[in-house]
Amino acid sequence: MTKKINVKKIMKICLINMVLTMLLLVTVRSHAQEEIIADEIIAVVGKHIILKSNIETQYLQYRMQNGITGSESTIKCSIIENLLYEKLLLFAGDVDSVEVSDNEINQSLDMRLRYYVNQFGSEDKMAEYYHKPLEKIKEELREIVKEQLLSQKVSNEITKGITITPSDVRTFFRKIPKDSIPTINPIVEIDQIVRIPPINKAYKKSVYDRLNSLRERILKGEKFETLAILYSEDPGSTKKGGELGLTKRGSWYLEFEATAFSLKPGEISNIIETEAGYHIIQSIDRRGEYVNVRHILLMVKPSPEDLASAASYIDSIATLIKSDSITFENAVLRFSDDPNKINFGAVVNPNTLSNTFDISELEPA
Repeated sequence: MTKKINVKKIMKICLINMVLTMLLLVTVRSHAQEEIIADEIIAVVGKHIILKSNIETQYLQYRMQNGITGSESTIKCSIIENLLYEKLLLFAGDVDSVEVSDNEINQSLDMRLRYYVNQFGSEDKMAEYYHKPLEKIKEELREIVKEQLLSQKVSNEITKGITITPSDVRTFFRKIPKDSIPTINPIVEIDQIVRIPPINKAYKKSVYDRLNSLRERILKGEKFETLAILYSEDPGSTKKGGELGLTKRGSWYLEFEATAFSLKPGEISNIIETEAGYHIIQSIDRRGEYVNVRHILLMVKPSPEDLASAASYIDSIATLIKSDSITFENAVLRFSDDPNKINFGAVVNPNTLSNTFDISELEPA
């Protein structure tokens, strides 16, 4: 039986705990016995800690997304406040044994990484910005995503059944002095209907055959790295001869990962297909749950005709919705190609993993 979360009691315990542990330093000794500060614990909530490095990482993310806006101290105070609230929810989740599955974490992590890489332009630029290898970023981001998913589940449980009326909102804001009400950007929720352009089978086969030809050239003695530089369409690894670097299990597409971990060093894979396109993989090294491989990617892109056909299809659905022939929700379930359409087309914000977006996060139409 699920226990009811006593939020007030948990918050009281946690706040006492935070006061007692605030600003505790974590130190390590160098070989010369010199004391070096490795990191700094800002607060502890139950078994969950907030490190100075956590705040610095989120501050860098804020700067990357918003540019130079606001003072550093104000932004970091806001980050600490949000982290404390998140840790309180996590502590409540510990009490109530709330869990998230590896599949949920992997899906959210993959979505978040794609968003960040797209913002930076490449994996190399992302690693350079954070002064960390991509594998380290993925490892740290995985824990962040897990905690955010857990806190979101607890938050949903706490607020379940609570209804706020427009009258409640008006009453609340009337009690706030006008000069104390901050300016807040509009918050929006987005629902979508997705149409994936069908790929011409003949074109798809031609891409497969091109990659198979490259594979045969490698098997006959040509260097994998050279052909990757010349032909691979993965912008993050092409200049490195297709090499992806030592990467932890759980970081790639399932089909790609299963093949990468099954190969022996030097072995060349058969052609595999993922959402990105067609790949061939060469294993370089494996160390337990980490593996380093090279790959050549050829993307399967829709033709201009395919894109025009998909746009026409979406326009016809929009016409049906505008004429009240079908509701948006039913149109999502009936026509959308989105594998997650069971949520009626709700778009997830990769920054917060919620269904809301600050208007400034959206690109102009």
